[in-house]
Amino acid sequence: MIQIDMNKLNNSEYSYYFIVVGIAKRAREIYDGLDIRVKQDDAKPVSLAVDEFLNHKYVFSVNDKL
Repeated sequence: MIQIDMNKLNNSEYSYYFIVVGIAKRAREIYDGLDIRVKQDDAKPVSLAVDEFLNHKYVFSVNDKL
């Protein structure tokens, strides 16, 4: 299981719910074969999605359909 410091994750104006849903959506996109913006070997889609969000490689907006 991924252990994430929620204070580090929520360094933005988003709510925790919005962040979790956005990361889950991105993980599904990665699983379905969309391009990966952070390079890691043998990483799972959720780990990649979290890393992309923390490194500002993936930013979701309020207008995204979650």
